[in-house]
Amino acid sequence: SYSFITGSGIYDRDVLENDLEKIRGYYQSKGFPNAVVKEGPLDYEDEDRLKVGIDITEGDRYRVDYIRLKNVTFFADREINESLTNKSGMPIDYVAAYGDMFEIQRMYLDAGFDDCKVKVSFDVEEQAKKIGIIYTVTEGSRFTLGRLVVTGNSEVSSDVILRELLIKRGEFVGESAFIRYQQKLFRTGLFKNIK
Repeated sequence: SYSFITGSGIYDRDVLENDLEKIRGYYQSKGFPNAVVKEGPLDYEDEDRLKVGIDITEGDRYRVDYIRLKNVTFFADREINESLTNKSGMPIDYVAAYGDMFEIQRMYLDAGFDDCKVKVSFDVEEQAKKIGIIYTVTEGSRFTLGRLVVTGNSEVSSDVILRELLIKRGEFVGESAFIRYQQKLFRTGLFKNIK
């Protein structure tokens, strides 16, 4: 298969479409949401060489007008905004906007909101070439650690395993804390599998 990104291989229309999509994504990450990227003319330079043109129409460049957080009560807006890639006045990065959506959700998961949902939407102002980014959060319930059950441990007592726990009963449970706990247990060398 030929890749236009690397410049080697055999011409393959599916690979070309994939490369065109990557180029389109690049333009969308640089503030050109309406960029059109398509196959251009094919030029047979000789029997063994094919030159493939790529036609690009950038379109207008859009900037972030504002970032709005809806239904956020647990975190301060400033705290979330500091973790976002897009900033007001910058060229819009659609790829990062979706990445930021997952970053907001990660923040909530780490704070113990296990069923938090985040959606992103865009308010496009065609005339001004500005886009507002709106993150709508459904926080859900914040969970605390209740009873912890240890099973499948024949070599190590449950007390030893629980002693390594970083979170105590009644504390809020975040996803990162559970991952750190699993890593700490695994590093003891006593376990082959931890779930």
